[in-house]
Amino acid sequence: MSELDGASILVACTLRSGSNYLCAAIKSLGLSAPTEYFQELAYANNKSSLSLDASKLPSALEIYQRARLSQVDFPAFGVKWNWSQFETIRSELSKFRDFNELFPRPIWIKLSRRRRAEQAVSLYVAKKSDVWVAGDAPRLSASIDYNFVDVLSCLDEIIREDILWEKFFRESEINPIRIDYEDFILDPPRALCSALGLSQTEVAFDKATYQPTTTIANRLVLESFETDLARSPSVPRPEVSADILERVAQLADATLIANVSGRLLDHTPGIYPQIRKIDLRNHSGFLGAVEAIEEPHFRDFVGFRMGPNSAFDLTVQARSVLIELLSHPWSGFVEVAFDDEMRKIDLFHYATTYRPLFKTWENSEPRRLRITPLQRKNDLSEGFEVWLQRLWIVD
Repeated sequence: MSELDGASILVACTLRSGSNYLCAAIKSLGLSAPTEYFQELAYANNKSSLSLDASKLPSALEIYQRARLSQVDFPAFGVKWNWSQFETIRSELSKFRDFNELFPRPIWIKLSRRRRAEQAVSLYVAKKSDVWVAGDAPRLSASIDYNFVDVLSCLDEIIREDILWEKFFRESEINPIRIDYEDFILDPPRALCSALGLSQTEVAFDKATYQPTTTIANRLVLESFETDLARSPSVPRPEVSADILERVAQLADATLIANVSGRLLDHTPGIYPQIRKIDLRNHSGFLGAVEAIEEPHFRDFVGFRMGPNSAFDLTVQARSVLIELLSHPWSGFVEVAFDDEMRKIDLFHYATTYRPLFKTWENSEPRRLRITPLQRKNDLSEGFEVWLQRLWIVD
């Protein structure tokens, strides 16, 4: 494998794309040992992480150095990351050294799944059960509560990360090696050697050990999800996340789009409601100090930071309203008023993520919406920030 000496194998993936399986094959071939070395630093988003003292976490450079030492016996250095991890780590590592110096001769591998419904179900089941790896599958109950909109939210998350990866590749002029999970699992060593342009070698690859996590729970949820997608558009579903429709549209699958739109939206058969995304860049509803910042991790790649004594005030004809706010370690409290209904929300989260707020009424009428930062935070937060991402109106 001398052609890989000194190279960096960088696996770009989305959640539940089969990346553990791919990395096991890379290691079995003796190429490198990629894994999510930076996961803990990138975001502490699992139950056991809630007690972590962030000040005691190693720096990105320290984690990088440990990962390097752990792979000295391999010709290449390997890392895998989903977009959220990569975005954070790239920023952290740049404080110490140039990214290209840390990862010389990069070989980017983009892993994707064609059957995204199965991937979304896998992510949904993992979130509901907190079972993320194949070795923990035996403790996964076959009884997982099913929620159609929540599975679609997982689909939204996967598509969002895919879009951001593709934007990064395009802007960086990177042409990654593309591997489809469904083809890869048929013969992992052969598929990987073919993708990397290497000659096939005999390796001790135990397929059973790295079998993907497919359980009774996954199959039952997938059956329910696919049944719902296939239902008549006249079947009402009053709870809707409008951004999901936009992300599903990215799939360019007319049948799926039609089924999802009909399934999610409560409407008179043949008459579809209007979904409008408010143009926040040019809206007069902002009051006080509000700053528009363009960054790739924002919805539509722009976020609106609401300063002290600012607000967003809007009166609009609506039957449903969807607000998307940003949650991260610097987030504070925000007050959201739907007419006379007040909600005070703590936006703090260990990871950078999105906080959707949805409100629906029986009828379409003029509704007043007001968003106000409260300049309060919990003890774990590092700031008072309130960021508005997007605003949707369904009428």
